[in-house]
Parts: sequence; structure tokens; C-alpha cells
Amino acid sequence: MARQKQETLDLLLKLQQQAQSGDGILPAEENTAPTWRGLAFRLGNNDLISSIDQVSELVPIGMLTPIPGSVHWVRGIANVRGSLITVVDLSAWFGANLLRIDDESRMLVLNAPGLQTGILVDQVYGLRQFDDDLPDDGVEKFAEFIRPYLLRSMRQGDRLWGVFDVSQLVNEERFLNIGLNV
Repeated sequence: MARQKQETLDLLLKLQQQAQSGDGILPAEENTAPTWRGLAFRLGNNDLISSIDQVSELVPIGMLTPIPGSVHWVRGIANVRGSLITVVDLSAWFGANLLRIDDESRMLVLNAPGLQTGILVDQVYGLRQFDDDLPDDGVEKFAEFIRPYLLRSMRQGDRLWGVFDVSQLVNEERFLNIGLNV
């Protein structure tokens, strides 16, 4: 028993000495490439991703209250935790058909100062991480209507992601003007 106590004490002393000298206790620091994180979603046939600091929340599409006199791409307002959010059908805003809301459809609440706005998308894939130094594969493979809103594209596996710039969208005068021009 005394021998086991001595061995334990010797081991603790050795560990203490290693910790004080910095020899071999902690794993070596790995040099990893900086990563970029975003929220991945689908709009039509386009796989897109927006920086996580441009989207404040992801919510299922609940009851929408229509806004009389608004353009067709504004689907209404929604109550999200006590805040009224203007809900824009992004597909319709780009000139396509209204989004068919189903179990996969979601609303991305935008993080845009001064705006309480959500955009409807076909599907959300969740958070994705990319190496910052991935080459830009170009935006030519995306639908023409969406290209002006893409900062670049990134490939992950066999999927090409367009980096969608929310700030460009919310600075469009047409996006901000939801009333009908009669």
C-alpha cells in the first residue's frame, strides 16, 4: 500500500514538473485555416448562404396577416415573439412565382438596422462552415436574377453555394417600398 502511494505521489510530482516546464502536457496548437460561417438555404434551384451576422433568426412560417395595398411579394406581417415582422416572399420579389409554403419553407428574420423584415425561402439547410481561403468559383452558375446579390460562390463537396448579401437586398429602394404605386 505504501509503495502504491509513493508511485502516485511520484506521478503527481512528475506531472507538476511537466506543467511548470510546459513539456508535453497540452496538445500542440494546430494551425487551422480561418473559417467563415453562414446560414445555408435554398431559393428555387439556388443553394445560397448568408453570413450569420446578417440573419438574426430562423423561424417556421406561421400565420401571416395580409397588408392591404401592398405589393404582391409582401405576403403580410407575422408576430415573432411580440415583434411585428414584414414578410417578403423573396422568390416573388425576384420576379418568380409566389413561394409555395410547405413543411420545408422557413422565414429568415434579417438583421438589418431599422427594419423588421423576414424573407421566405424554400428550405433551410442550417449552419455551414467554409475555409476563408476557398477560391471563388464565380456566380455564373446561378440564376441571372440573383447574381447581383451574390458576393461570391464557394464549393463544398459537390455543392456550389452562392454567398447572398442581405445588406445589398435591404438597401434596394424597391425592397423598401412595399406600397402599390397607383
